[in-house]
Amino acid sequence: MVNDKEFDVYFPMLDHRAVLLRPFTETKTLGMWDVRCTVKGGGVSGQVGVIQLGISRALQNWDPELRPPLREGEGTNEEESSDDDAYDDVDELS
Repeated sequence: MVNDKEFDVYFPMLDHRAVLLRPFTETKTLGMWDVRCTVKGGGVSGQVGVIQLGISRALQNWDPELRPPLREGEGTNEEESSDDDAYDDVDELS
């Protein structure tokens, strides 16, 4: 639940839901946990990212051996890749 609403109601876009569930799918723990969180401020994509990070950290605290699959799942989003490329370009100009 997100802000006392079901996550599919709070995040109606399928892409946002897929990002939220990625830590569970990468670690094969989907369906094992119930998540309740409260988010404020920022945009919808920012809230999705913060929740995903919180889920990833909670899974790593529960089982440190889950860190490698969680790390492999990072950077698969095209937006993240283009952001990384933009930072690489800036570093090359400096």
